[in-house]
Amino acid sequence: MTKKCIYCSIGIPHESVIDFCERCGKNVWGDKMFNAIVENMENARENGDLHLPGSEDSPSTKQENSDIMPIMKKPIAKKTIAKKTARRTSQSKPAVNRVVVKSATASKTDKTSASANKTVTEKAVSGSLGVDLTIDAARTIQELSDALRKFKEVSGFNGYIIGLTGGVDSAVAAAIAVKAVGKENVHPYCLPYKTTLHTTIDARLVARWLDLHLTEIEITRMIQTYYADAKSVNPVRSGNKMARERMSILFDQAFEKRLLVLGFINRTELALGYFTWFGDGGCSIDVLGQLYKTQVRSLAVELGAPEEIQRKAPSADLWPDQTDEEELGLSYEEVDQFFALTLDRKITSRSALIKAGFSHEFIDRTLALTNRYSFKRKCPTVPALGLSDIPDKLVLKK
Repeated sequence: MTKKCIYCSIGIPHESVIDFCERCGKNVWGDKMFNAIVENMENARENGDLHLPGSEDSPSTKQENSDIMPIMKKPIAKKTIAKKTARRTSQSKPAVNRVVVKSATASKTDKTSASANKTVTEKAVSGSLGVDLTIDAARTIQELSDALRKFKEVSGFNGYIIGLTGGVDSAVAAAIAVKAVGKENVHPYCLPYKTTLHTTIDARLVARWLDLHLTEIEITRMIQTYYADAKSVNPVRSGNKMARERMSILFDQAFEKRLLVLGFINRTELALGYFTWFGDGGCSIDVLGQLYKTQVRSLAVELGAPEEIQRKAPSADLWPDQTDEEELGLSYEEVDQFFALTLDRKITSRSALIKAGFSHEFIDRTLALTNRYSFKRKCPTVPALGLSDIPDKLVLKK
């Protein structure tokens, strides 16, 4: 496979890291080339000839440098979810707000509590992973819409800016923002790297669905300027860099237009710490922070989001064919039910959770991620010296 310079059609080896045509010196990834590739990919998908990384029929093995050209559909074996280290920052921080599951060898008091937990669990899930996460989607959308409208009015800003990723979370967040403040006050941006050009297709699809003007800024040159050899960098590290680069652009554009940056990290990701610290986790308001991933999908259905967006496998697009569930080694459906029991219903007995259908292995991994990255849910941590917290507003008495 080769990538072609749009100016003189001289092929450059697909494996090459060269980004300029050796003959004419033009940038292979110039705006014309970028648009041509995305348009070709859009046409291929319409014709049913295109497989997009992260979709339900994702290849079982990654293709080297599959970022350059579309991956054509072919028969594949279902990929087994691998256990990989959770992405994002690896700074060593003291853990706070830990989720603790009590062991079977607890004290007498704890055993009594565990017994009660067991009874509640059995009533809730009947000994299987059948926790009901159903919500009133229409009412939830209205409540979140009202919250965004009020936040804008109180802040005095003109509207919202959002980075469209082509995923269901950003699509739902954008739709709620449109409902809240009107499409003229919602400014979507698509900020792809060259390995994630396919996100542009879905971002454009969402923009068309909501009748929004999409601004596209490719961050490839920015990242390559920072990393002398991006391919040699740990993909988690470079993925974090890209997330922060995108948020930097959004805040810069927000300053120019007096906008609030709209975030869309869901409750599942917040609990797992599965977001980039001061990257996609850095925003003015997180509209989906009280919704589990599976609940976000129910909102997408209620809002009438495009089928392609509803069916798309969650992916942070850290590298070609990367998906969230593969990297986490966990399924969102199971994790959501676990958190619904432990965080919301306060069922923290390990024996009760095992009875509910969760394995020891699953419980240990979920707890490890939740507790290890707890510091990311408090930005920033301030050492206590005995002073009171700074209030949201300082009001003087007469």
